[in-house]
Parts: sequence; C-alpha cells; structure tokens
Amino acid sequence: MGQFFFIPVSKFQMKTRFAHILCSFILIFASIRGVFIYHLGFPSNITYTISSLMVLGLGLFSLLSLLSSRLDVPLVLFKNAVILNVILFVYLIFGTLLIAVGAGVSDSSLLSLFYFFLVFPTVFVFLRFDDKLLTRIVYIITFITVIGVYYFFNLGISGGFDAIEAAHSTLRPDYFTYSRIGLNLLPFGYTGSHHDTANILVMCGIFFLGKFFLCSFGIKKFLLLACYFLILSALLLTGSAANTLVLLFTSTLSVFFYIQRSLTAMLISLVFFSFIGIIIAGMDFNKSLNLFYVLQKLNPNTIPDEIFASLDFDSILNSFVTVLLGFGGVLESPLINSEVGFVNMLSRFGLFSFAALMFIGFSPIYYLIVFNITSRRCIKFLKLKSLKGLVGDFEQRLRDQKFRLLMIAMPIITGTLTLIHYGSLFRITSIGLFCVLLTIFLKGYLRAQQFIKSESLLHS
Repeated sequence: MGQFFFIPVSKFQMKTRFAHILCSFILIFASIRGVFIYHLGFPSNITYTISSLMVLGLGLFSLLSLLSSRLDVPLVLFKNAVILNVILFVYLIFGTLLIAVGAGVSDSSLLSLFYFFLVFPTVFVFLRFDDKLLTRIVYIITFITVIGVYYFFNLGISGGFDAIEAAHSTLRPDYFTYSRIGLNLLPFGYTGSHHDTANILVMCGIFFLGKFFLCSFGIKKFLLLACYFLILSALLLTGSAANTLVLLFTSTLSVFFYIQRSLTAMLISLVFFSFIGIIIAGMDFNKSLNLFYVLQKLNPNTIPDEIFASLDFDSILNSFVTVLLGFGGVLESPLINSEVGFVNMLSRFGLFSFAALMFIGFSPIYYLIVFNITSRRCIKFLKLKSLKGLVGDFEQRLRDQKFRLLMIAMPIITGTLTLIHYGSLFRITSIGLFCVLLTIFLKGYLRAQQFIKSESLLHS
C-alpha cells in the first residue's frame, strides 16, 4: 500500500467541471425528485428507481476511486471507517441472503440497506468540489423543500383532504398515508412524507443558523437569519415533533456557544432576542400559537403506545443476538419495530456496523476533539520556544477556527440526532444532503489543520 501524505487544502479547490455539475444534479434530483413528479408529470416509480440507482452508482464510483487513491493523514480514520462500513455491508448482505434462503423467507427491506453503506464514499469525491458549489447544493435543496411545504400547506387549506389525497397519490401512488393533528393536515412537501421533509429542514435550518453566526455584520447576516426562521416555520408546519425538538436543542447549543465567545456576542444575542420579542409582540398571539400545534404530539396522554411497545424487557432479551450480530430484519427481531431509529439500526445491523455508522455520523465531534488537542500542543510549543508575544494572537485565531468548525459541524450532528425517531436520515432524499454537509465540515477541518501546521513550521 502507498503511504499517506498531507495534501494541501488548495488541492481540493478545483475548478468546477462538468462532472461536478453532473454529480450535483444527481444529489439535488434525489432530494427534490417530487418536483419533477408532481409538476412535470414524471412517472413516480421510474423516477424513484432512476434517482436511487444514480445515487448508488455515484457511491460505487466514489468507493472505487477511494480505494485506489491516497489521502491526507488527518482523514485516514474517517476513510477507514467508511471502508469498514462497506465491508460490514457485504457481510450483512450475504448473511441476510443465506438466512433468508435457509429459512424460506425474504427481507423486503434489503434494497434500502444500500443507502446506509454505499453513499458515504461520495464525501471523498465532494472534497474536490468548489466550496461555492457545495453551498449552492444546500441552498437549492433548502428553498425548494421550503416551497414544497408551503405549497402543500396552501393546497390543504384551499382544497382540503381530497386535494391532499390526490397530491399524495401522485407522489406515492402505491402507499397512501397522511398525518394530522386535530384539524390540521400536515404538509408533506415534495418527498411525500412529512418526516422525510422535516429531516431535510432540520439540517438546513442549523446550516443557515451557523452561517448567521459566522457572517460579519451586514444585510447578508439578516438575510441568513430570515432564512433560518423561514425554515423553522416550514418545519413546524410539517408537524414532525421529534425533528422540531432536535432543531430547538441544537439551535440552543449553537446560541450558547456563540454567547460564550465574547461580551460582544452576548450583547448581539440580547439584541437578537429582543428583536424577535418585538416581532412576536406585534403579532396576533393566539394565531401565532397555532403554528406550534406540532408540540401537541409531545403530550404524554396522546403519544401512541406502539412507539414504546417494542422496548420492553422481553423484546430486548429476544433481540440480544441480533443486537450483537445483526440480521434483525430477516430474523424478525422485535426491536426493528421500534420507532427509535438508533434502536432499530442496532438490531438490524448489529453492534459493529452500528458503531461504524455512528462514528461516521458523529465524526465531527471526534475531529473537534482532535483539533482542540492539536491546538493546545501548538500553543505549548510556541511557549517553549519563548514566543509568548505571538501566543495571544495565535490563541485568538485558534478560537475563531474552533468556533467556525463547531458551527459547520452542527448540521451533521443535528442530522444524526434525528435518528431518535424513524430513520429519515438514511432515505435517498436526505443522505446526499448529509454527505454534502459532512464534506463542508471536513474541508473546513483540513483548512484548520493546515493553518496549525503552517504556523508551527513558520516558528520552528
């Protein structure tokens, strides 16, 4: 095997080529394919199949490229986790097929497993995309998703249940279901599922909030804030309580980290919340509260019993083997019926595959810790070199780097946390967006590492 070497970040700043545009179209098409079905009359089954095959084909191409290429040292562990994830996928596929043949049963969800394992290698292809192109992918998916929510919301108001049923039958003709709270029909957006649409909005909402905190003063900062609240309102309309809770939780964390930076940041936050309070005070409060009907789902008296039905002691005991080895789907493990995505995945894939997936999903936390350790070592090195005059300025720039990394890490962490309910993150509509957001973080991490390395070499 060839030795790994550090590739300067500038090497990842390639000009946008046709192949980059094509890959971008594949990701965008997979996330907003409902637009082509509903407004342009594309056949739904063929469109879903083609979009799935394109994403999986991109994943396989990326995997082959990854196996034959060298990579800079800071991402070696992430690369190994992605490759291990693919190896475990082969184990699960062949094991599932053998069990299915031996038991005379079939696992209808076998095809859906591909997204859990074969898409993550695309991150290493996206690393060579221009930053602006990656950001535009997020922008396009965000705004078309928001438009879809409001479109179907207005459709429900004007046409009622019949209009919603007809729209849903166009997007998902083989499976009709709708969600409602009281008299409120929940708009499902172009994905045809309010959970899947909410999953996209959660990641994009935190992405815009982070850009708001990172942006300097100016009209752009207020536009980013307006986008965040627009996304938040669309998320509330979808009625996905779990996704809403995740967004509120990670938004609070982001605000907390922002306030910690300095007294100025604290004052800006106070002005920000005062501004929001003034807006709320000028609104019809009773009508404003109607937007929060989603929180009715959190009433303990209205939570369906089946959500926790598979989490009793007997179910956990009967699923012990599948928790260790996987194959929960074909062995009909009770835990795969859980609506908690983490539990469902643990039983379906087994402990080792679950650990690999969780490392990939929460990898920004690991790299934030690594960067923090590296930063401390570099500061200690400067102090030992009797360069105390440079330490103060260097520490400030490191704090800025850490905060930037933290903000661009939050959308990935947020997306992984949405697995507390269902598994929309691993649907084709969300997984491409997740990989783009993960790429944006990893590129930022490489720049931060190169910054430390250049400072160390400069003063060595």
